[in-house]
Amino acid sequence: MGAGTHHDHDETIRLHNEAVGLESDNGIIYLKRAVARAAKGDLDGALGDYDEAIRLKPDYGRAYAERGRVRQEKGDFDGALRDYDEAIRLDPESRIAYSNRLSLRKAKGDLDGVLRDIDELIRLGPDSSLDYFSRARLRKAKGDLDGAVRDYDELIRISDPKWLPLPYIDRADARKAKGDLDGALRDYDEAIRLKPDFWAAYAARADARKAQGDLDGAMSDCDDATRLKPDFWAVYTARADARKAKGDLEGALGDCDEAIRLEPESNIAYLCRASVRKAKGDLDGALHDYDEAIRLHPYYGYAYFYRASAHNAKGNVHWALRDYDEAIRLEPDNGVFYFNRAALWESAHRYLDAVADLQKYLDLGGDISEGDQAEVKQRIQELKNKDKALRCDRR
Repeated sequence: MGAGTHHDHDETIRLHNEAVGLESDNGIIYLKRAVARAAKGDLDGALGDYDEAIRLKPDYGRAYAERGRVRQEKGDFDGALRDYDEAIRLDPESRIAYSNRLSLRKAKGDLDGVLRDIDELIRLGPDSSLDYFSRARLRKAKGDLDGAVRDYDELIRISDPKWLPLPYIDRADARKAKGDLDGALRDYDEAIRLKPDFWAAYAARADARKAQGDLDGAMSDCDDATRLKPDFWAVYTARADARKAKGDLEGALGDCDEAIRLEPESNIAYLCRASVRKAKGDLDGALHDYDEAIRLHPYYGYAYFYRASAHNAKGNVHWALRDYDEAIRLEPDNGVFYFNRAALWESAHRYLDAVADLQKYLDLGGDISEGDQAEVKQRIQELKNKDKALRCDRR
């Protein structure tokens, strides 16, 4: 829990043992010995000293904050949280108490609690770039893109210029997620101006340019990224995507091959090559790559979703349905999976199964890129009519 050698900690403990003999009612001495014991790894000894320090000085917030940290390391999360809460009640300005509670809430997956503690840390230290960075990333992960952009604005305002390329990249990513491609591109441009050899900025800008339809610009950025980072597989998959979009399937295939050579354990590289092979009409090769991607990462729903489309293209409806089922099992709230499985049910004349999937798609909120909600409702009615007609024909 702390810096220093074992000899240093042993000496500190020895001195405080002597001090306890002289002033056994001095809580600060126990507190300092607890710190040394914790740093040495003697958590039980440290806990005993913190208990004694708190008994002698029950209004000392720091003792609760530090005892909470020891309890957290011992796995007593509930006890640690009680200590952090008490430390903050006694001293609402204690950065260490908020920081410690934040780390505990993060370990427990309480992201809302983490966000509240970061808010307090920013209140106490409004010029802390690390706190703005942490809050921006958390807000982005929670889907609060506007809040994330505001935090990146502040981070850029207060940051040391030598660190600025990273905040610009992160703000660009948040803007891109919002659909603000022009704003994202301005940030990527600025990151590259500040650090012209920053390969990640070129790779990220390539993706934004591709989204805007600027395939030549995307290719140029991918070329720069591979020039600056020739041994990193992901820059080749990025360029493969751009080449595929431009219709250069042979060039895309070559980039995928290089990505796999550099990182043979990357499921993304195999998925990339599978999509290129499928576009070339090489369905067997595509299926081989999807199989490999799933072997490497069997819990990625989209891998099964993509493989289902290849099976369907080969006429293997049974295998396609199995893959859609697995994709949905892994990601049951992904409406795109239901929407596409519905088309397969329809082709098999299982109209009510298709209706159920389209209704589930609507229940999940729908995805405008997959079909306007009104059109989906109309399609549901048409499928019901088809099922009714089919039943009449069978009578």
